[in-house]
Amino acid sequence: MNKSFGKLLSFQNRLQKVYRHLSKQANKQGISCYRIYDHDLPEAPFIIEVYDNKLYVSEYKRRHHLTEEEHEQWLDECISIMSAVTGIEKENIYTKLRQRKEGRLGQYQKVAEEKTEFVVEEVGLKFIVNLSDYLDTGLFLDHRITRQIVREQSEGKEVLNLFCYTGSFSVYAIAGGAKEVVSVDLSKTYLSWAERNSHLNFPAYASHKIVHADVLKYLKSLSPESFDLIIMDFSTNYTKFGLHEKNIKATSIKDITKATTPFDFAGKLKRQCFLITK
Repeated sequence: MNKSFGKLLSFQNRLQKVYRHLSKQANKQGISCYRIYDHDLPEAPFIIEVYDNKLYVSEYKRRHHLTEEEHEQWLDECISIMSAVTGIEKENIYTKLRQRKEGRLGQYQKVAEEKTEFVVEEVGLKFIVNLSDYLDTGLFLDHRITRQIVREQSEGKEVLNLFCYTGSFSVYAIAGGAKEVVSVDLSKTYLSWAERNSHLNFPAYASHKIVHADVLKYLKSLSPESFDLIIMDFSTNYTKFGLHEKNIKATSIKDITKATTPFDFAGKLKRQCFLITK
């Protein structure tokens, strides 16, 4: 057995194991979009996510000694393994190369022009995802539980969604009976996407406002009592991030990271989540 074959076999065995386990949990919970693999093995540096009958595969850029042709062959062999394990046809597997980009907007830049959009469902709500044109798909799966918390707390409230991306939190807030939802982002592309997600679920809902603005500048224009519930999903690559609680005027600050970690991200989630009550 050569070294390359051994690594592919290890990847296949690992993927079979985690997919068998996670797909059972997903089916039990009625979830059709979930992560099945996250760089579990160093020789197979992928993020692999299921979106209904499609796979989204993000390959981490790495240093290796393969030529471009050898890398293409290796990647094709890996994709064949993914197809065999999940039962998803190769033509329904979308691949991206993930590499570090400077600045927050790097992850939102277009990488293709195929516009492969389709609609998926999450607890009865519909979302447009795009597996071909951007590094991210339009729906962050790790916030599945957090979105549900927003839904449960939104009834009759004025809700502000900052750095709203494609507006999934806004949709959940509307579903929860929010009096008004305001979605703010600097990207016109994603604000349009957020509006489409809103209309897809609630075509008659007229109290969803889209604001194109720099969030930090926009906040300066608001009074402290403008909203009842604020969602701020702000990304940072700083691994030593810590909340300076002494500098925050609040009655309580609760770390809900563990409580909002979905089954498919257990032990691998690098983001933090806090519930801050004024």
